[in-house]
Order: sequence, then C-alpha cells, then structure tokens
Amino acid sequence: MVFRARPPKPDANQAQLTEELRKLPGVSAIVLNADIDLIVGYQGRNFLLEVKNPELKWNANRRTERQKQLRATWTGQYAVVKSLDEVLAVIGY
Repeated sequence: MVFRARPPKPDANQAQLTEELRKLPGVSAIVLNADIDLIVGYQGRNFLLEVKNPELKWNANRRTERQKQLRATWTGQYAVVKSLDEVLAVIGY
C-alpha cells in the first residue's frame, strides 16, 4: 500500500499576509506551500519564510520532519513569521 502525503494546507493568515506584502513598494512575494511557505524579495535579497498562524497556539511551533531537517541544515536565511510586522523586521523594510 502506498501512502501519499496530503498537499500542505497553508495557515489561515498566509493569504492575507502575502496580499499585504505584494502591496508594498519594492517587495515581491511568491507562495510556495512546500517546506517553505513564502519567498520574499526586497532590495536584491531573497528571504525564505515559514508562516505560522498566531491564533492557533498548538500550531505556533509545529514543523514537519522535512521543515525540521531544512532548518537544521540550511545555511542561508530562514525565518518563522506570524505577522506582517515580523516579516518587515526580517526583511528590514
């Protein structure tokens, strides 16, 4: 029997967060819905972001095994964010 993982379900705040980012001058945002939720571009740099919903306390620190592995081995920038303010702080906007 073969088990297949369900497609990842984005956190409820991800769509609104992405929409708000795309309205900002000089910011681009691409939704991946993979081990990384968003790639945000700003001032010639790329930012890998994992979006978590702050309203779901049980989900705030929950990661898939692949996300844990990525976090442990990725040597570039990577951040977990819950709000637009957190994204703006990460990207230096």
